[in-house]
Amino acid sequence: YPGGPASPASAPPPDAGEPGGGIDFGGRNPFAAVWGLRTRDDVLWLTGERYLARTPLHEHARALHKKAIWHADPAGRAEIEELRAAGLRVWPGNNALAGGIAAVTARLESGRLKVARGACPELAREAGLYRYEAEGSETPLDRDNHALAALRYLVRGLSAGRRGKTRVG
Repeated sequence: YPGGPASPASAPPPDAGEPGGGIDFGGRNPFAAVWGLRTRDDVLWLTGERYLARTPLHEHARALHKKAIWHADPAGRAEIEELRAAGLRVWPGNNALAGGIAAVTARLESGRLKVARGACPELAREAGLYRYEAEGSETPLDRDNHALAALRYLVRGLSAGRRGKTRVG
């Protein structure tokens, strides 16, 4: 992402906040989920990730936090329904690539995105590999981006919630 990945925070994450997460579905490609807490001052602290390929969705469902509101790849409608049936609160995410990159970049630049030390190694790895198609291009290469996609869904979902557009039930 422009500006690079969030650096691990030197302070520990807060004990309280609004739990949320983002999900990018995968089969042969990795299933990627990132999660954390949003504080009252709108700082998103990432506190964990799940990044596995060739793992049944019901196993992911058991591992994900039930109290979080999840924002997932909207192309995975059947997967969203399966996670809901497993008791998770999952909503289709916003898949607009440029808007998602801009939202994550804005949090990075303003200091409103922090990663707990050691919490998201695959996210950090992917951020270091992120590349655009050509010099000056606005289109990133579609590879090594599953955890980053999950982060985009989470950040855009939080933004929608601030404007009152995310259903919570």
